[in-house]
Amino acid sequence: MAKNEYDIAKMPLPELEKMGDDASVIVPADLKEDILSEIAASEILSEKSVETVERHHRRFVLGFCAAAAVTVLFFVMDDMGRPKDTFDDPLTAYVELERTFQYISDKMRPGVEKVDELSRVIEKSGAVLGKVTDNR
Repeated sequence: MAKNEYDIAKMPLPELEKMGDDASVIVPADLKEDILSEIAASEILSEKSVETVERHHRRFVLGFCAAAAVTVLFFVMDDMGRPKDTFDDPLTAYVELERTFQYISDKMRPGVEKVDELSRVIEKSGAVLGKVTDNR
């Protein structure tokens, strides 16, 4: 009497036990090893799924913390980014602005002079190289 899996699932327990005791049923020699390896594989997969869930949980928590930090920084920087009036008198503000521009100009002047010197050297080198390449 051959029964498929679906029929076996519906069979009562006493009948299943009787089939199990039937010595005429041939059991493959490596069945026990196959079952044990399947059990071990399912345990490994379940451990990996637990690790995956923990990893996803960790990523979620880190992402949430990063989003919270960005939100806090946004609100803090928003208040800091607004310029505040530091001068009550426009004339005082203008004098301070001129002083600032003079400071910037004084710091830039040496750099501009060096660039001018270098550009003259580059022009001379270019002229020499032009003469050399034209003579070929």
